Amino acid sequence: MNCEKEKVKIKKGQIEIEELYIKYKPEEFNFNRSYIIESIDDSEIYNYKRLLDSNFKLPFGPYKLVYSTFYKQENKVDFTVDSKNNKVVFYSDSLDYSQIKDTKCCLLVDALKENEILNLYLNNSGCYLSFNTKLELYKKDSAYYINTNFYQNKKLNTNQVRSLREFEFEVDNLDLSDYYCTTTENYLFLNSTNNEFVSATNSSCWYYGYSYFIKSLEE
Repeated sequence: MNCEKEKVKIKKGQIEIEELYIKYKPEEFNFNRSYIIESIDDSEIYNYKRLLDSNFKLPFGPYKLVYSTFYKQENKVDFTVDSKNNKVVFYSDSLDYSQIKDTKCCLLVDALKENEILNLYLNNSGCYLSFNTKLELYKKDSAYYINTNFYQNKKLNTNQVRSLREFEFEVDNLDLSDYYCTTTENYLFLNSTNNEFVSATNSSCWYYGYSYFIKSLEE
């Protein structure tokens, strides 16, 4: 009689990780934001190399995918590995915009009073292109108006105000300090009356907040 214990075969399931974008999809390449997968049952941690070595097969059980977004935010995606092919989706540019639905939140745009000016400065410096630009925002009869190189005293519609508010909120939370390219962008929202400001530096070449806002002005 063979007294040796049979080895228990661990059941494994195939997983597929897909990175998607809610708003700022890169124009040419996937962003490839780093992530780890944690096993809830045994506290095992799988980084990308370990997943690659395992051919993206994990033992059956509950897991969570942990990643950092474009912003100062760590997100988690819960999922379960079983006998089916398991697809896990995460969004690198996810941000809880519901925080700014209340206009008492924290934005310089919302706090702007009549007879005050909110300036938006963008400094872009790189190997092939460098420029500075300035936008001027003011408020009159509860409406917002903007001056740029192309628009003078343009009244912003509801969608344009929403886009501007989201842009300021993103700048205040932006964190792409672990990505580098040959171009650096500096953003500054500055109230010229009380000198309150929001600023950020981005050297990732992945964030398109300014371009999206300027595009909205064409409506």
